[in-house]
Amino acid sequence: MQDMSHQTRQAERIPCTIEIAACTAVSSRVGRIVDLTRFGAQIRMSEPYEARARIFLELDGDYTWATVVWSEVDRIGVRFEAPLSSGSLHQRFETLRSKRTNPRPVHAAMPHRMFGRKAA
Repeated sequence: MQDMSHQTRQAERIPCTIEIAACTAVSSRVGRIVDLTRFGAQIRMSEPYEARARIFLELDGDYTWATVVWSEVDRIGVRFEAPLSSGSLHQRFETLRSKRTNPRPVHAAMPHRMFGRKAA
């Protein structure tokens, strides 16, 4: 049986830009999710929380509880208390995921002869 950390490291990671509020019981800080999985996220912020801090992420009035698993000068990594399955953050994840797996069709370039003057 694989442990949770292996499962989270193997999870589908989706690069993104999602503005959120990262909060504790006594403070709220602005952050930007730049990497999202069902199990956690990487968040860029000017004043990161310490590792092991329990926080919640606020997005569109919904809250997702998480624990800071690592902290650096300008970013943190968080693990969600439960995998995303509902709420605003889950909806964003699913939207990003569907765009990633179903990209817009790329239109074929017009043939070269269609540009410029018509050849005689």
